[in-house]
Amino acid sequence: MACFGYQGITRSDSKVAIIESILDEFEGEYEQLVSDFFDELEEYYLRDSVFQLFTVDEINKMIAEEKAYMIISHKGM
Repeated sequence: MACFGYQGITRSDSKVAIIESILDEFEGEYEQLVSDFFDELEEYYLRDSVFQLFTVDEINKMIAEEKAYMIISHKGM
């Protein structure tokens, strides 16, 4: 998962599949699962030294883009 935000999730061959496989482990409404997943991921991003290159606003933007992409692409299925 080396690329982040909308550009990263749309260019990655495996990122969506990895996230989907994680979400498949849980029961519940898809949108809520996605929201919970990205809320948790945000905490990891904020603690990860790699992400110290980014501001909190930039991290939040990347999370929002990825979360929206997952929800919108799932509705198209």
